[in-house]
Amino acid sequence: MTCRVYKCAQTAEAVIDLDPGKPGGPYSYSYETPVCAVHHKKLNDPEAEWMVDNFDGSGPRVLLGADLAQLEEWALTRAMSVRTGSLARRSSKNVPRRMTITLNLAKTGTDEKREVVFAATRDELTELVESLQRHITGRAE
Repeated sequence: MTCRVYKCAQTAEAVIDLDPGKPGGPYSYSYETPVCAVHHKKLNDPEAEWMVDNFDGSGPRVLLGADLAQLEEWALTRAMSVRTGSLARRSSKNVPRRMTITLNLAKTGTDEKREVVFAATRDELTELVESLQRHITGRAE
């Protein structure tokens, strides 16, 4: 059997449970994955960054470190900043007052950082928050 770490062609020498704290403990679903000795050591490092994903359609693979960049995922790195419109700026009733929101992002598996700035009204932000709350609580539409 071959190691299931992305780009590794070594023979698997061990099996590692990639979710030992899962609900139901050892009697629940299995995330036991065959890996070579080198990757077994890396995956047991508490500082290691990894993810299991079927990102290329070839079946679940373990992505480690810089290979996580293959996912093209961005994550929030710290709290956003919100700036309300300037009192000097005015608009017609057809152009709603918007707040400027800045999100600080980091690309998974890289040192790349990005700042995303967008504008939204209070109603749009309320709708976004409500939608996220429904998703988090499992009541998504």
